[in-house]
Amino acid sequence: MKIFVWCPDRLIGGLVAHRLQAQGTTVADASSTTELYDKASNHDPEAIIVHYKRPITDYCDIIHQLKKDHTVEKHAVYILSWVQYEETVIELINAGADEYMTFPLNLGRLLNKLNTRLTL
Repeated sequence: MKIFVWCPDRLIGGLVAHRLQAQGTTVADASSTTELYDKASNHDPEAIIVHYKRPITDYCDIIHQLKKDHTVEKHAVYILSWVQYEETVIELINAGADEYMTFPLNLGRLLNKLNTRLTL
């Protein structure tokens, strides 16, 4: 399974990437939204994990941009966040996010969701 992780916080992104790699997943990270769009459209990941940290409109724009790219739209976009506000979750799901998961990250649950989605 190939996954891209985009996280403005390098420590959290590195930890998520490390945990996924330890499970045998191929993980690449992106340090900017431009790099995220480029890698997502040119390297065909099965899923894209985005860590929500900035204003919600930024993330809605990122999701819209990823989903409007026909080479990327079929891939799952997962949002990871510390935020558990219902309005935030609904807004990101409505923007096109496939899943919204909160920290602390349950790696087994994330991998089960990814595997289930990829087998559909």
